[in-house]
Amino acid sequence: MEKDLKDNLYEFEISRFQELLKDNREYAFQRYGWTLFYSLPPEQTFLLKNELGWKGNDPLDYYNLGALECQKGNLKEALKHFEKAESLGCGAPELFFNLAAIHEEQQDRAKAKAYYQKYIDAAESWDEIPKSLQRELDEIREYIKKL
Repeated sequence: MEKDLKDNLYEFEISRFQELLKDNREYAFQRYGWTLFYSLPPEQTFLLKNELGWKGNDPLDYYNLGALECQKGNLKEALKHFEKAESLGCGAPELFFNLAAIHEEQQDRAKAKAYYQKYIDAAESWDEIPKSLQRELDEIREYIKKL
């Protein structure tokens, strides 16, 4: 029972911190400091870091910026961030899949094919590939042929 109370109190305080951040950011940080900052959902933490001037400079930061721009429908901006992530050495399969999808949307089939292939290659570099992912990779191989 005591653990439930602690969990509920913790969730309550995170919720309260989030509300205060919306209403009065200065007071939220006066009250809680940075204690609950990394308890926020990852997207909110990332956006808040940017708003506070903590500009990212590593590949994952640029990948995340690209993903957020995709969610907003800003594919041109997303493409810039994804390309920056790639130039900084990001090799995440998801990066290549997103780049392929954007290029396909822009009717650049050659680049789309190349990035779908990079997606396959990056995913297949893992030590173990789940069966569901292997099926997806096979489907993408067939899709590339039709592009």
